[in-house]
Amino acid sequence: MIHYQDTFENAIALYEQGISLIPLNPPDRVYESKPKDTDSDGKHPATKLVPKWKQYQEERAPEDDVVRWFSDDYNIGVITGKVSGGLWVADFDDMKLLAYVNMHFDKLIEDSTFAVMTGNGIHLYFRSTDTVQNVKFCLKRGDLQPYNAELDIKGEGGYVVGPCSVHWSGKRYTAMNELPIATIGKPAELIEKLRMHTEEFWIVKACLPAWTPNHRHDATLGIAAFLKSRGWPVERTENVFKALCLMGGAHDDWERDVKDTYEKEKANYHSYLDSKLADVLAEIVPAKKEQLYLAGEPQFKPLTFHRDGDFWFEQIEGKQFVKWNLKNGEHELVSSFTIGERTETVKGKKRTVPIIAVPVSDKCVESGQIILPKAPIPTDNTWSVPHYFCTTMVFVVL
Repeated sequence: MIHYQDTFENAIALYEQGISLIPLNPPDRVYESKPKDTDSDGKHPATKLVPKWKQYQEERAPEDDVVRWFSDDYNIGVITGKVSGGLWVADFDDMKLLAYVNMHFDKLIEDSTFAVMTGNGIHLYFRSTDTVQNVKFCLKRGDLQPYNAELDIKGEGGYVVGPCSVHWSGKRYTAMNELPIATIGKPAELIEKLRMHTEEFWIVKACLPAWTPNHRHDATLGIAAFLKSRGWPVERTENVFKALCLMGGAHDDWERDVKDTYEKEKANYHSYLDSKLADVLAEIVPAKKEQLYLAGEPQFKPLTFHRDGDFWFEQIEGKQFVKWNLKNGEHELVSSFTIGERTETVKGKKRTVPIIAVPVSDKCVESGQIILPKAPIPTDNTWSVPHYFCTTMVFVVL
């Protein structure tokens, strides 16, 4: 990947790499903090030039249009997804997070592929033949909305701001190297590795204030017991303590403390952790996956239930999530929540179908098996439900 100091030359170089581009409005001035007017943050499409910019998520613009757009002072919008040859971008908004993630790779990720320094982080460019969806990693926050974990994946239907564009702070997005965009054979594995290390980073960040010389023994016992209670394998817990010792000071006996904790049948972390820290850790790694974060554009197909005696049900991973009692017409649902509505046309008439989902296991989430029940009582042995489960929606909980 060749990089230049000029926006026009950068745009042409990216276009020649098979990447779909759109013009973005540059900031109207330098801001000390992110502007509330989103049209002024340097990240939004220049709709005066491209009022139907989403078409370029399906097909690339003609080269003449690209030349015309970027002959003027517009930021570069880099469209991710199939239209750009399977391009996807790991968007880090925290350089400390990137530093932690790099501890678990043989070489710095930014030295392995084309990378762009942003206003407050880094974009890592990759390509894959497998489709990669947009994913926003979030941390649970009690009953409130999840908050950003400082790492996004931009894939199908997404875009990022390209090199040489102007950030709202006045900084330039700058190419960090001249490397080609790396091709990843199994992107899901890399993304999952990034997710796990992001989760570990937030645990380390939360625990550092409690990692003081006189309290490291109790802190180790409490943190290890908490992570064990959340089902973490000992290897991931060890990652946390290696980072705590590196960033906050050594504790010579941490390995023995972790080993002893994991060998116990039950370990009570409340005996060792301050209640405030315990609450923070519980926000980062909830006991149950009670909140799922929705990202990406969904696609749908009908869901079919099958009959078993007096009940109709869909069964996944040995768990019966939905059942309908034919005797009294009542249905039973496990932890459902509405994620939206879908309008469809049946025999020329439009109808709105609520989309209802229930939490499922990691394996089910990855394969898109989200249950969407509620339908009229069936009269035969196959029940085609006028609700849908998502085949491309991505749900992530940290």
